[in-house]
Amino acid sequence: MRRSSRVLLMVAAASWVFGDAIAGQMAAEVRGPTGPSPYDVVRGWHKPFAQVGYAFGGNSGVFAESPDRIFVAMRGETRLPSPLPEEYLGFAGSIGINVLFEATRRTWRHCLYTLDRDGRVLEMWDQWDHLCRDSEGPGPHRVRISPYDPERRVWVINETFHVIHVFTNDGSRLLFTLGEKVYRVTTIPTSRSPRMWPFCRTAAS
Repeated sequence: MRRSSRVLLMVAAASWVFGDAIAGQMAAEVRGPTGPSPYDVVRGWHKPFAQVGYAFGGNSGVFAESPDRIFVAMRGETRLPSPLPEEYLGFAGSIGINVLFEATRRTWRHCLYTLDRDGRVLEMWDQWDHLCRDSEGPGPHRVRISPYDPERRVWVINETFHVIHVFTNDGSRLLFTLGEKVYRVTTIPTSRSPRMWPFCRTAAS
């Protein structure tokens, strides 16, 4: 019993001494998915559409309503440097621009659109770009359609403004907005910034 007690005491002491160091090391590690990807990457699938001098912004929201209608919520377009470096490959990251953090290069246009299965633009919902303007943060974050909704309404979360916009399926009308612009909920820690939400049958009717 005494030997067992000594062993337990030594283990406890080691955990106490090295615990902070190990925890700090683990916190510093960059973790991500492991193993082979279940997807086949098709480079250049999304066909560029920005005018000269601009490139894609960050695409944080993607929802495939069908193989031939894929919604994209983009955090605006990125203004490119002039003259353009020779190593530019059609996207800002190829010349070292981080589209999320280099906000001074961001312009709030083409924030919502749809693509077909070949990556070509089907619809450009630029009539709603004004909903993202004056944002100092990333802006649109998620786009979803409830599987229970017969009207197939489109829900778009603006993480920066703390609101959720709900549109008709064709994008012709903004039906309603949940939340108040830049008013942050602080009473519930997990609700400080809207990001994801579940759909249910009763809420869709």
